[in-house]
Amino acid sequence: MYQNGVSADIYIGQGAGTMVDKDLKNAEKSVKIVSPFLSPSLVKQLITLWATNKSVTLITNDRIEDYSHRKDKNIYTLIRQIRTTHHDAVEKKEQYQNTAQVLFYVLFGYLAFLIASYIVFLDERLSLALIPFLILILVHRMFVNKAKNTRIFSYRYETLFPIKICQPDHEGSNKNGDNFKIHSKIFIIDDKVAYVGSLNFTQSGFKYNHETRVKVTDAEAIRKINTEFEELYHNPNLGATDIQRLGRKLYPEPIN
Repeated sequence: MYQNGVSADIYIGQGAGTMVDKDLKNAEKSVKIVSPFLSPSLVKQLITLWATNKSVTLITNDRIEDYSHRKDKNIYTLIRQIRTTHHDAVEKKEQYQNTAQVLFYVLFGYLAFLIASYIVFLDERLSLALIPFLILILVHRMFVNKAKNTRIFSYRYETLFPIKICQPDHEGSNKNGDNFKIHSKIFIIDDKVAYVGSLNFTQSGFKYNHETRVKVTDAEAIRKINTEFEELYHNPNLGATDIQRLGRKLYPEPIN
């Protein structure tokens, strides 16, 4: 996009994220962010915004920086596991279990009968009766394994709010076929104010690094920045990480 003649507030130096952070916390309706890198505490702010019924959309790189020694990592909030129970499979599993239980009682009774018969008759030919007993054991084990291996759950994954995780080493392409990588830093708040510049959504970027931050409130410029954001988010050629595949790496998937 290109837009000239726009009045803007320019800040260069440390603490460039102070105003951005304030406006993000005071967002009334929506927040849209493009940032290749993230800090866990700032991602937590996005989760808090979403929890207070704000619309949040994020475009970032493949690696979501996270707390290294906490059980409540942001990634487990951002990507949620949805488990579906298949009731027909549950019924089949119960049938296998019931059959295995009946066979167990049959085996127990049959074994008791063999022992009693051997004690009474002392006939070695009764050992031939062990053959059907062994067959029953195999059949019993078969039904136990069928019950154990019957899949009654399936899984899918969804993000807490719209997130596009672009692979950092993948070059995307635009509608003109030009290749590019995501390196922009864009913050759009309530579709009324936008921040662009060098500022990543990180604590180091917001507080400590020497950064450039440009605040835009011009309505036409914000409209164009919004359009650019939407085109990035819906661009199918950016090599976005498959959320289903990522979810399978994060969560266990017991079959029953």
